[in-house]
Amino acid sequence: MISIIIPTYNSIAKMDETLASLRAIPNTIPHEVIFVDDQSKDNTYEVLAAQCESEAFWKLFRLPENSGSAAKPRNYGIDKAEGEYLFFLDSDDILIPSGLVNAYEHAVRFDSDAVRNSLQVVAPNGKSRMSDRIPGWDKVKDASSRLRVIAKYQSLTCSFLMRRDVVIDNEIRFLETRRIGEDITFTAEVLTKCKNVAYRDVPIRKYVKNDDDEASVTQKLDSQNFRDFIEAWSDVDAILGTSGVSFVKEHGHAAMDYALRQFIWFKTEDLSRDVFDHFSEFCNVHWNLIAEFPFTRRLSELVLAARDGNYEEFVDACKTRLVLAGHDLKFMNELLPELKKRYNVRTDKWTGHETHDASLSQDLLDWTDYVWVEWLLGAAVWYSNNVTSHHRLVIRAHRSEMTVDYGLRVKTESISKIIAIAPHSLNDFSDRFDIPYEKFNLIPNAFDVNSYQTTPDDAENRRFELALIGSVPALKGFHRAIELLSQLRKIDDRYRLRVYGKKYNEYAWVMSSESARRYYDTCDSRIAELGLEGHIHYEGWVDTKESLRNVGFALSLSDFEGMQVAPGEAFCAGGQGLFLPWRGVEACYPAEFIFETIESMRDYILEMRDDAVSFSRASNYGRHFMNERYDIGMVSSQVVDLLDRVRA
Repeated sequence: MISIIIPTYNSIAKMDETLASLRAIPNTIPHEVIFVDDQSKDNTYEVLAAQCESEAFWKLFRLPENSGSAAKPRNYGIDKAEGEYLFFLDSDDILIPSGLVNAYEHAVRFDSDAVRNSLQVVAPNGKSRMSDRIPGWDKVKDASSRLRVIAKYQSLTCSFLMRRDVVIDNEIRFLETRRIGEDITFTAEVLTKCKNVAYRDVPIRKYVKNDDDEASVTQKLDSQNFRDFIEAWSDVDAILGTSGVSFVKEHGHAAMDYALRQFIWFKTEDLSRDVFDHFSEFCNVHWNLIAEFPFTRRLSELVLAARDGNYEEFVDACKTRLVLAGHDLKFMNELLPELKKRYNVRTDKWTGHETHDASLSQDLLDWTDYVWVEWLLGAAVWYSNNVTSHHRLVIRAHRSEMTVDYGLRVKTESISKIIAIAPHSLNDFSDRFDIPYEKFNLIPNAFDVNSYQTTPDDAENRRFELALIGSVPALKGFHRAIELLSQLRKIDDRYRLRVYGKKYNEYAWVMSSESARRYYDTCDSRIAELGLEGHIHYEGWVDTKESLRNVGFALSLSDFEGMQVAPGEAFCAGGQGLFLPWRGVEACYPAEFIFETIESMRDYILEMRDDAVSFSRASNYGRHFMNERYDIGMVSSQVVDLLDRVRA
């Protein structure tokens, strides 16, 4: 009989497929299922108790107090097991009954003490791959060589069929003081005591990588956890060494690569000095082997710092790294100070949508953990085609990218998340580029509201100052701003328009485009026709945090937008943003400032010219709205939360 031992802790929400797979074991295979609950805080124990009532060979036990790891529940299960063979299964793994049958029948036929298997790994997107496969097993005959190839090609997990007498007679147990690595020590002890170890290239379980927000034990690492890694490696190396096998030589690179990457991503603290010294000693003891390991540049920095005993360099190298890439990074200005508090940040500034220093980009990619690309343009395409499985790629899409085809060229499977800044653009990007909706997250642009100056030079004249921040391209609606100004000045000649940003003729692409030139020539002609030459002022690029304090109304007259930051900045500076109803605006800004026509917007502005109290009340409401919805503190916490979630 096979005793299948399953430790549980707050597991029931993830166990539907696990339980279904256990029920699918053929009746021809004698077995028992032993659940050992580690004092779950949810209803795992109660639900399993009800399940066990209808399954004759299912048993449920509960530890008197929580142990904090799978070791004690597994040991308890060993003591309760009655089968000739043991098999350990994690509560969120899925048994493959045909694989179990294959392993059991092989063990019985050839009197095997242990049967190792390949593993099926299922990604959150449902794609699966085979792992833990041992090539050329049939050509490996002696026991020592078999241990060597198992150590070389497999992860030494404890999920394999093993004869119970080997475990009991040799008093082999999981080390209960160790939260990480206790399984590989157990496996090494079992395998070295087995006379006949077999391998079947048939998976016996599915390991399903979760896509949940809740991190597992190995996704919350402190110094003690890292010590567990080091001690487990040393223990296994010593255990296998009795059979002439060096664990460090055969599997040390994979083990260290995994542990260091996990610590970079999921550390809850800097590594303590004493654990660092322990790691440094390990590296120096085994340096003749470790020196040959093909670590990436990222991990080599950590290993070399450990070898040299340079604690400060190691701690700094463990800090999570982020590369910010793209041709236009202005929308990151508010977020950068907050991000730099948590990450080492470097910048890859592209000179155009597709032009960049490729060697610099590759160098930064070798250095970093995260890549944040601004705009779904050429940088997004390049990085999506060059990141590895060790990177996390986040792209922020604004709106103008909808008019070009870069989104069709990105390698979607390499992207962790795409950030959309408004609900309507999220749906549009997903549909336009056939990118799964699940790839998107909605996070608005950030505003450091309190950093804006709000006191104008002339409070009375402020209500007559209009601003258009950016008159290029044509979709910004410069022609509408001209008409609005003309209508206002027919009633009150104090109104004037300030245009911030480059003038159209400073853009080479505008001057080389016949349709664009024609549009702006028409605008110039209309300005002259209406006699507005002295009342439209081109200010160039300015510090909006200072300049907007003198603007009463920042205009949003576009054909379409993603969110449009400029009118929001006007609110922050004590003025107002006024909007025509481009699609999605109502989800971004208050309805009180959205107008159906130029005429209704004109009437609103005129109402405010002699009513300073109403102007102030509306402006204060807008500033409060920005503070509640888009303040840097709130948005940066959303960004950090997203980056934390994509780590796993």
